[in-house]
Amino acid sequence: MKKYGMICAVGGTTKQCKKIVILEALLYACGGGALGIAIGVPLHYYLYSHLVAKYFNTVWRLPVEMIITIIGITIFTAIVSSLMPLQKVKEINIIEIIRQV
Repeated sequence: MKKYGMICAVGGTTKQCKKIVILEALLYACGGGALGIAIGVPLHYYLYSHLVAKYFNTVWRLPVEMIITIIGITIFTAIVSSLMPLQKVKEINIIEIIRQV
């Protein structure tokens, strides 16, 4: 919360701080989602080809619907999880933040 207080102390508005909180949450979510997909898709292929395709004679295909669903849930979760920090940004006492630095 200190960094948001510092932004307000140097002239940033509450609206700008809110935007930073949401964008930061989305950045972390997109990074984690991309990493999860990068690891999950090859793992899915490996497990599917060694467990399912071997016994049921089926062909693996990229799970596009599942990836889109995961991306949507990740973005939704990031926005919802940024609501609590947004409430704290509204209550920031700039003077207290400056004293702590």
